[in-house]
Amino acid sequence: MNGVKALDKALEPIKSEYSYIVIDNQPLVGTMQMLQAANCADDMIITLHPDSANVQGCVNLIEGLPEIRQLNPKLRIDGILLGRNRATNNERLYISLMMAWAAKLETRVYRTIVREGVCVQEAQGNAVWLWDDYADEGAARDFSDFVDKYLRKDQHD
Repeated sequence: MNGVKALDKALEPIKSEYSYIVIDNQPLVGTMQMLQAANCADDMIITLHPDSANVQGCVNLIEGLPEIRQLNPKLRIDGILLGRNRATNNERLYISLMMAWAAKLETRVYRTIVREGVCVQEAQGNAVWLWDDYADEGAARDFSDFVDKYLRKDQHD
């Protein structure tokens, strides 16, 4: 349990200085990193890729949600952000499944869908900011547009 609370404890001294603290995790449901973020968050945005592994991750999240809620009863899953979208027939099927599961999580799938782009992997691999080095790439613009809309709460239906 102490490992799960480590991030919350580390953020405690600076929480009052910010309106938003963004914790950007890999989209791996059920990992210690995700549990730490869920423990100290008010809202959670789940990023998923429309593929079979992430469909299973969504199932794991639904099954693990009671445990997460015990750690942090105030946590609200604000929505699911889909990334690495190539608009294939299989991905459309996975997106429809994720929309159905979003209802089980009492949330929604955001209207913004982030396109697949090499720039995301390159930015991660080169340890550079996506917005600084790849601002004109489609995926970077999609992420940037999402953040702008989220902070203005335009994503809410």
